[in-house]
Amino acid sequence: MQRRTFLVVDGDNLRLCARNRGENLAWIRLLRYLREEFAADRRELFVTYRDEEQLEYWSRICRLALYYFSPYKVMSDDAGALRGYPDQCIIDLIWQNMHEYDRFVLVSSDRDFDSVLRDLHGLDKETVLITDRRHESEWRPRELADHRVELAELLPHFSLTHPQPELPVAYAS
Repeated sequence: MQRRTFLVVDGDNLRLCARNRGENLAWIRLLRYLREEFAADRRELFVTYRDEEQLEYWSRICRLALYYFSPYKVMSDDAGALRGYPDQCIIDLIWQNMHEYDRFVLVSSDRDFDSVLRDLHGLDKETVLITDRRHESEWRPRELADHRVELAELLPHFSLTHPQPELPVAYAS
């Protein structure tokens, strides 16, 4: 029996982590890599925008990413009103699908997800967390996930700022 994989990318958190490391992401290459690496049956990308410039940026990324991630969620965040809302949408989506998938891959360094990771662990679901080590003092992702991939090891391979060769598939399986 083949395991079913659900992959969720917290786009805002990933963009923030990349920016804090001085990287500008090659989003399409990264999304393609994640899809192929984890052989995900379902893929979700969540992003928010605060102004027309960000809306145009995310709309362009999402149109190009449709082949790799579908559906995606782009939400307006006027004056920061949605702070935390995309995270809750991700948590709700994972909870709704807990019994349909065997493995959950989450790309985020946000500690808001620790409760859903604990629930998945309690159901003996395999979990993979792609996170930034810089946030580990705030929470302990190693205790919550079966496998952890360090974001700092992935980002340089998907950087427009400091390009390096793209990783081969099967890096983190």
